[in-house]
Amino acid sequence: MSSLFRITMDQHRLQQEMANALDAEVSLSPQLRPRSRQKLIPWLRDRVDSGEVPGVSWQDRAKTIVKIRWARKSQHDYDVDQDGAIFKAWAVHSGRYTEGVDAPDPSRWKTNFRCAMNKSTEATYLRDQSQEQGDNPYRVYRLSSPSTDDAYHNLNGHHASPSLDEGCELLIEPHYGNNRLFRTKPSRGCVLHPPNFQNGFHAVAELVALPQYTEGNAVRKEQYTRIFSHLDRGIDFRVVNNDLYVTRHCRVRVFCRMAGGRVVTLRKAVRTKVFDYATFMRGLEDYATGMSQERPETQVFLNLGQKDPGPPNTQALITVILHHVTAEQRLRMVDPRPNMGMIG
Repeated sequence: MSSLFRITMDQHRLQQEMANALDAEVSLSPQLRPRSRQKLIPWLRDRVDSGEVPGVSWQDRAKTIVKIRWARKSQHDYDVDQDGAIFKAWAVHSGRYTEGVDAPDPSRWKTNFRCAMNKSTEATYLRDQSQEQGDNPYRVYRLSSPSTDDAYHNLNGHHASPSLDEGCELLIEPHYGNNRLFRTKPSRGCVLHPPNFQNGFHAVAELVALPQYTEGNAVRKEQYTRIFSHLDRGIDFRVVNNDLYVTRHCRVRVFCRMAGGRVVTLRKAVRTKVFDYATFMRGLEDYATGMSQERPETQVFLNLGQKDPGPPNTQALITVILHHVTAEQRLRMVDPRPNMGMIG
């Protein structure tokens, strides 16, 4: 068998596997598709019932009022496995922290949990029953009655899949120069803000803070300081109907390179769609069936303060890569070769 014929057969087999993978995904019934993770309030109720997580307890027989230890990390005797256990558990469950892979960040875990509780329509913060100061701070929440959670269970006792927006569709990866700072997976979106920023505008949004810039010479540090000062109200990232949107609330100019290479300047206070999932799926189908040789892109690049929206490099100050997690998973099903920075 000639090498040319073997290559042609391999290409044909790969294209057929791509098409079969797409067909298999579409043909699966909702009951057979992979289940999404458990929602916050049912998850919290299960944790309290288990008695295995320190710092959380029921305050009434009906199990609708929960008391949560709210210790401050600045306290000299703070123990993350005792005082911050529920925050860490939620970070693990929601995919924002993986033991042994991600750097521990108890402050962010607590902020993310607080924001998730604030956004939940099934939890009400009881301020008059809470005590956030003193040596033993705590918060009290009223949760929806268990009967209202039945809509999230199927007959086998498992949680039914919520809408795709409630899954982990977005991964954010900021860089200083070509150095990646961290990766974070907000559930449906977040606000990226500068160091030492006191949030007072996006009250219920999940907050993601950029760290201080400590490298480089005085000129470079001054460039970062200037960008941070203009990043005052942050940049909002959202997942809506599986599409990615960005809204610039800050004064710093933001340049965006979308899939396909088109570069746009984000207007202030205007929500801009930067990734269209339906367009991606059409491109993936064409690529899988051999109708197109163009491999669909799953990432969006943002550059803050400089018109250089592309892969991170030493000349760029702040680059933010947005990964559409589901799109990357679909692309990996039909072509395992990674994009630059594709999550693995």
